Amino acid sequence: MIRQWSLLAIICFMNCYLVNCSWMSLYIPKLDATCVLTAKAIRHEEVLHIKQAYCSMESCVAACVHTMIRQWSLLAIICFMNCYLVNCSWMSLYIPKLDATCVLTAKAIRHEEVLHIKQAYCSMESCVAACVRLLPSCKLIKYSPFAKMCNLYYENATDHISPPFDLIGQSLHLLLHSCHRNISNIPVGILVQSVYPRNNSATIHTPSTHKNCHFYGLPFVENFYAQRIQLIATSSLKRCIAFCEAPTYTSCNSVLFSAQEGTCLLLSRARNLALFGGIAPTLESSALFFIICTCYNDFDFPHAYSIPRFGEIAPTVYSIFNLTVSLYPVHFYATKAGIRIGLWETVDENHCLMMCLDKFLADYCDGYYFSHGEKTCLTFTIRKKYALPNSPLNRRIIQFFDDGIPINIVKDLRMLPLKHSNHFTTEEKISLFQYKEICTVQHSVSNVIPWINLVQLYANVSFLNECISICRYMRNFRLCEGIAYSKERKACLTTVLGNYEDEVHLNEGYHFFTLNNCSKDRENERADNDQLELHVLPILDEICQVEFYKPLFLSGWSVIIEVANTSTLLECLTNCAAVMQTNKCSAIYFIDESCFLLERMTHLESYFIRERASVFVELLFCEPNIR
Repeated sequence: MIRQWSLLAIICFMNCYLVNCSWMSLYIPKLDATCVLTAKAIRHEEVLHIKQAYCSMESCVAACVHTMIRQWSLLAIICFMNCYLVNCSWMSLYIPKLDATCVLTAKAIRHEEVLHIKQAYCSMESCVAACVRLLPSCKLIKYSPFAKMCNLYYENATDHISPPFDLIGQSLHLLLHSCHRNISNIPVGILVQSVYPRNNSATIHTPSTHKNCHFYGLPFVENFYAQRIQLIATSSLKRCIAFCEAPTYTSCNSVLFSAQEGTCLLLSRARNLALFGGIAPTLESSALFFIICTCYNDFDFPHAYSIPRFGEIAPTVYSIFNLTVSLYPVHFYATKAGIRIGLWETVDENHCLMMCLDKFLADYCDGYYFSHGEKTCLTFTIRKKYALPNSPLNRRIIQFFDDGIPINIVKDLRMLPLKHSNHFTTEEKISLFQYKEICTVQHSVSNVIPWINLVQLYANVSFLNECISICRYMRNFRLCEGIAYSKERKACLTTVLGNYEDEVHLNEGYHFFTLNNCSKDRENERADNDQLELHVLPILDEICQVEFYKPLFLSGWSVIIEVANTSTLLECLTNCAAVMQTNKCSAIYFIDESCFLLERMTHLESYFIRERASVFVELLFCEPNIR
């Protein structure tokens, strides 16, 4: 097959359009790797020529891989966010809540053939995690990025191969193939060459442990060379780092942190190791990999400080569960008399005390510090030299507190950019009928947004477009730079620019849009159009807002394709909505059972003349239909 490969050969991961034909693998000496390829006809009018060289087949593939490594992150994001995944065939994604890499493949979901299991509003990673937890019932995923809507399905005949199905509307249609703890076992990934990123270090304050910690970031792929210790649920980076460095004796020196997923994976990795690179998932993860260099106290000991005699302090005595518990309040300075056991998230100080009294820690814990701001409990074993006598029925606990202690908090301006170094956005054009304008918005994938403040909540806002219109109005008074919207809650939050240290943690299901600029969109031409209508498209399970045009002479449109034998207007609208993302269809022209799909042009010189007996409809937006 290699000898006959000729001009049809192409590296499968250089564009996400795999075909169901022959596969081949070839060892590449320059990479010391085996690459998998599949045949695909190249249509020169549809592709961009990058490079020409005269070399062996192996060298040709190596050159393509080197180009892929430099460009892959952006290509993967575009493939994911622009919903071009039906022909992308295979992809992989790291799931922080599972500490596993899951492999997905495109598969058309036909609602009449599947059983709907669950609907949720969450990130793509949480959606996949939810499906994995429902295995073997869950096999299919339909995910809508702009609504953060996750629908899970059961399909009886999972090995049935659907015919090509490009019409997916606003949603990704995916089959959960497998999940792997070991990244080397995944059947699809990308080869990454790691380099040290610039400006990758900062210092962070951890109130839970009264430390300032210096840390630096490494490429995501490097986390796979670290030993796993424990997966913790937290959306705070300072708590994540505190959990790692809290125990006096710990092998933890690095973390894999995802604020979006609320996960913190404690890791152990040798600091002096070189960067390895290796296989990484094809889609970018929300998780960031950080190495903790050193931590030091956020306070200075008083001159000639010595640890007090705990037995000389008047205790507060309680009777709890047939136990006599004596609490001895001591300044946090005295924690150097103890060995830190670990850090725990607790709701209040009573819960912290219960943690220390719990049978799991009863033989070890005789001191604790509760952080009121962080809601964490740091537990201690007091060294024998300073420890008070304890018995199963008479517990003496040292209660450390920090009242009156001067705290030295390091405020490092490098911290927030490093924390949000994988925060990426996609740009979209939004049509606002109320203002007859086209607005450019930036959609943020993350739900942790830096440098903004929330201003006002608007309830019962059914559509994202409606929320953006509210922001457009408030912008006249300089009271809105962007919006946080939840379709599940029908909640619209307007935002303004904040200070450098400001950031907002949005609840799951919310997503953030920045309103950049707006320009008038044929306001005179559209002046006499009727009011908007909402049309439900059952095949796509979507609802679209449409505008019916009255003029016969229409500017700024170009025909994408004609679909013949279209019997109804609804069918024509469905054809357009199905390719709104992939082919940028924005309007339809329906006449005599012919359906013309049209795209918006940036210049108004391109015009369209329609017949009087025809219908011309613009699709302003489409969103998944709420069940």
